[in-house]
Formats: sequence, C-alpha cells, structure tokens
Amino acid sequence: MTEVCDTKDNDCNGKTDEENAQGCAPAYVDADKDGYGNADTAKCLCGVDKVNSADKAGDCNDNNPAIYPKAPETCDNVDEDCNGKTDDGDAPKSCPPLPGGTSAVCKAGVCGIGS
Repeated sequence: MTEVCDTKDNDCNGKTDEENAQGCAPAYVDADKDGYGNADTAKCLCGVDKVNSADKAGDCNDNNPAIYPKAPETCDNVDEDCNGKTDDGDAPKSCPPLPGGTSAVCKAGVCGIGS
C-alpha cells in the first residue's frame, strides 16, 4: 500500500507520513528563519518540520534574514529581493533626505543626487 499524508501508517512500516508520501508538498531548509528556503534543499513532506521549516523557495542568501524574494531593497550594492539586480526598486528611498526636496539616486551602493 502507498503512504499517504493523513497521519496514518498506510504502508505498515511503523512510520506515518514519511518523505514522498502521496499528497506531500515541497519543504525547504530555512537557515536564517525568514520564511524562505533554498530551492536546492527541497524535500517532499506532508508538512514543514524543524529542519525543512519553509514552504516557500527562492532565498538567494539563506544566511541573512533581510534577504529573500520581494524583500525591500536598500542602497547597499546587495540584492535583497533576490531578483538578480542590486539597488533597484525602492533602494533610493533608503537614502537620507536631500536638501530642497531633491530626489536621491542610488548607484553601486552609494546614495547621491539625481541629474
């Protein structure tokens, strides 16, 4: 008999809902506990556990909780939102206000005045 995600030992091996049971879903290691894991660590489980604690993949730096898909970008030459680009999107908003209401720009991790 096939093991199924239902908290029962369907295949009579003494274990319930083991890896790759019918109805399982990907779970990922989330070392930095930001809710996203590295896709390379996927296991098909009946639910997340202590090791594979994330149900979302895409973390491009699982050692930094401020870096994950759709994270806010800051002007620091780091790709916080895992889209392959640094200092894009809202990065200039992380720059200090400029005199006279001039808009700040962010280039290569440095805040400056736009042209």
